[in-house]
Amino acid sequence: MKELLEMVDLYVQAVNELDLDLARKIWYDSAETSFVHPRGYSRGLENIFAEFYHGTMGLFKTRELRPRDIDVLVNGDSALVFFYWNFTAYFKEDGSRHDTEGRETQYFIKVNGAWKLANVHYSGMPVTGDREGF
Repeated sequence: MKELLEMVDLYVQAVNELDLDLARKIWYDSAETSFVHPRGYSRGLENIFAEFYHGTMGLFKTRELRPRDIDVLVNGDSALVFFYWNFTAYFKEDGSRHDTEGRETQYFIKVNGAWKLANVHYSGMPVTGDREGF
């Protein structure tokens, strides 16, 4: 479990610093690797880099992703990690602040004895008001 929490820390660092070299170390490099992110669905590591890291996170001059309430479930050579997060960033274009919160499920697999991130599914916060969330 400790290794998976460290992987989440590295994932957060890669987002916050827009560090693709670090991201490349944690992601599983496969055509099947996928990411459901705020602006769409990306499949394959290079598409994830282009569409999420460059296309979405690249819109900001600074980013601060802060996970909380991390939950880990390990089943042999696969694992699920779930957490809520807060995100604060400033747009490159005009410096305006952008704050969001949501939740994320990450699917890890063991490849040659090391955990690799194979799927991320991002979503907004739960909607529980009257006639909402259906």
